Amino acid sequence: MPAFRLESVLRLRQQIRQVQQQAFSAAQEAYCQTVAERNQLRESRSAVIAELRELNQDDQWDLEKVSQRSRYADELAQQAETSDAAVAAASILVDSSRQTLVAADQSAKSLERLADRHHWEEFARIQKQESAELDDFVNSRWSLPTNQLLAGTFVASPADASLLRSSSPLNL
Repeated sequence: MPAFRLESVLRLRQQIRQVQQQAFSAAQEAYCQTVAERNQLRESRSAVIAELRELNQDDQWDLEKVSQRSRYADELAQQAETSDAAVAAASILVDSSRQTLVAADQSAKSLERLADRHHWEEFARIQKQESAELDDFVNSRWSLPTNQLLAGTFVASPADASLLRSSSPLNL
């Protein structure tokens, strides 16, 4: 069976698809990590704000502790804003990786379908050729000698001729 002409292109596209799948997985993992870091920052800030509220409710204020916690809460707020931007960038990266993966997958699948169709067309051609050869063999083996035997013109050897004459109903 002849090889698929675009086999090397198909293998290349399958490799590209695999690389894009890995890139997409890496982008998703980076996105999940960024979201987890952002959530941790928000939780830390919430804990600091809750601590500040507790200090505010007490009658004994420790000004140093309140100002220190207030600065830390502001710092966490700035880090959370930076983290929000990182999450947005990671989301964009995931979307672009997904689009690239879809394009690579479509090009690989189209060639896979073409290769499959080539395989089945070649299989059908070989089946048709074998069937035709078998029909030719059967027809060539039985059609000519039978017709000539019935007509009385075919004699393979002199011994066969005597057999034919002796078994013929006309020679009784």
